Amino acid sequence: MRELGDPFGVEEMEAAVEAREELLGHDPNVNATRSWLRETAPVLFHAPRGGREVEERAKHRRGAVTHHGGGGVWVDEVLISTLSLLLSAAAPQAPQAPEAPAPEAPSPEARWRVGAGYYGDMITHPGSYLEFSWTAAQVRSFSFSLGADLGGYHHARNHSALFARGNVATRVSFRPGIFLEPRFVLGYGHTFVAGDDHFVIDDEGFLRERSPGGDPNFVYGVGLGLGYELQKGPVAGLGFLIRPEIVGRYPYNDFVLTQFSLLAGVQWRIGVRGRR
Repeated sequence: MRELGDPFGVEEMEAAVEAREELLGHDPNVNATRSWLRETAPVLFHAPRGGREVEERAKHRRGAVTHHGGGGVWVDEVLISTLSLLLSAAAPQAPQAPEAPAPEAPSPEARWRVGAGYYGDMITHPGSYLEFSWTAAQVRSFSFSLGADLGGYHHARNHSALFARGNVATRVSFRPGIFLEPRFVLGYGHTFVAGDDHFVIDDEGFLRERSPGGDPNFVYGVGLGLGYELQKGPVAGLGFLIRPEIVGRYPYNDFVLTQFSLLAGVQWRIGVRGRR
């Protein structure tokens, strides 16, 4: 087209080369093949094949094409790129490193945890607790769980309390088994004042006897657990946990009672299989 003076010939050839570069990219096999073809193409496509007449005709054709914009170079490049793409497709490819396996989600059996231990109101007022939780979601080292616990404590010569609470928690696991577990608790509590006779002053200022059945209250709080879970052997899934909490109760003698408590115990992840 450029030999006839077509002004669009150069633009079309440039677009073809740009498409060629976008298609081939920087593949080392393709680049090596293109370099070899650039060195051998003049011999393959422009060398005389017999007689002075053929040589003169080839020189005249190359000169004419070069005179009209160097189109021979563009044609060679497109031809070289096409051949290099075909040859590189047949070349053996370098082996790729296998991708790292995605972390396995916990099996349905291993989603459950049960635990028990010491519950200390203000650390020194002794009690105990029993808990269970279910892992609702896990992404790599992060997990989200729902759970509940039952427990109580005794404060000598003051009061005793029972509670039943639900909780939501997020666990962040570190190697080789250490984890942090912040959680929020919300539930029901019941307190019993120490002593035989219980009296209170009502809203009108009169003294009246309190029911011996105790007082219900609303319980809420936050805690941060730190623990370690065994990863190997026959007891894999057994964990040790210590969790300080700040807990509020309302009403407690018509006020909000804020307490510091400490939980220390064990957890067992049901159905887990340890790595040998």
